[in-house]
Amino acid sequence: MAQLHETENVLASLDEKVETLYRYQSVMNCYSLILRDYGTGIAISEVEAHTLNYIQAEEGLTATRLAEITNRTKSSISQIVSRLEKQGMISRKVNLNNKREYRIFVTEMGRKTCEAHQSYDREGMLAQINYLLKNCTPKEIDGFFKVLRYRILWFKRVNSTFRKKLSAQEKKRYMSARYTGC
Repeated sequence: MAQLHETENVLASLDEKVETLYRYQSVMNCYSLILRDYGTGIAISEVEAHTLNYIQAEEGLTATRLAEITNRTKSSISQIVSRLEKQGMISRKVNLNNKREYRIFVTEMGRKTCEAHQSYDREGMLAQINYLLKNCTPKEIDGFFKVLRYRILWFKRVNSTFRKKLSAQEKKRYMSARYTGC
């Protein structure tokens, strides 16, 4: 009986929960596009910094693979990769097995930026957790991150199913809206 009551509490105020999640996503979208100097003298966005981390983790990946990992369009990845290349963070090399394909590699400047960004993220996460501890228990904070992991899985599944159902014209419209700013 207690479990039914707890479920009812979670389902209460659905409109407020929907609005809270939307505002959170909107704020995070803007936050992720802010240009920052992570300590290397070059300002890049969080989106670019995390993309750089993915490239470093899988040296030599293709733009297609990077689009899969980041849930972005090839066009969006092309723009990000071009900016990172102009800033000296990455280099592209022709795939010897397929001359139309490029492999992406992190440069020394890119490695330094990855390190600086990871340090920045750890410090930021520590600050956020300390802020949350003023109003939440450690168990609630861990629960929040558990829920986020399951939300990621849920939305990956929903997005995949959604894209499969789109017509060619709808896909074009949907894909063009995937990398927009604030």
